[in-house]
Amino acid sequence: MNLRKMIFWNTPTPSEPLAETTPLVVPGPTEPKPHDAISNVVQLPDRTLLSQPAGLEAALESPELPPPAANQSAGLMDTPELKDFFADNYFGLGRHNGSNYRTQEALMQGKQSLVSRFQNTLAQLVEQRQAKVDRLRNTQLQTEGLCATTTAQLDMACKRIERDMAVLRDQIEQAADGKGWILEALNRYQIGFGKGLREAVDFELLGN
Repeated sequence: MNLRKMIFWNTPTPSEPLAETTPLVVPGPTEPKPHDAISNVVQLPDRTLLSQPAGLEAALESPELPPPAANQSAGLMDTPELKDFFADNYFGLGRHNGSNYRTQEALMQGKQSLVSRFQNTLAQLVEQRQAKVDRLRNTQLQTEGLCATTTAQLDMACKRIERDMAVLRDQIEQAADGKGWILEALNRYQIGFGKGLREAVDFELLGN
């Protein structure tokens, strides 16, 4: 077979109709549907100055939120006098007394001493607040009739302080029965007293 026959082997003759061939279609990039396009887009927050209220920009960038304004007014337990009272080592005091005195009477006297100290501290706080209420009431009388808003604010301040005084007086009464805020300090003292007593007795037994 010569080369000419190989080249024209499949060449149709002019009398034969050309076979219809299906054109080869190369798939192109498909356009995303409107729904898919929206779902794949990351929506960034609008950070323009006009779209955000004043002060919101700093809150978004800061990992910690500012403390609420209500925390500015410290509670009664945060007063320096009470913080100093509860900061003492009552366990160590009880342990010392237990190892030296070792009697039930000594335990009761030590606890009563703590109660009296606590009551005196609360009474001092009540006196301080009563003096402040007296000053505010005096100012309220002087401004009465001049500015209704100022008078109302002074009255609210006095009532708030008087509520604190009522709480302090209630704690004074509960402390007499070993209840209320003083209970934790009394428990620590009693646990320390018992530990000191046992350690002292064990030392004497081992020494003999």
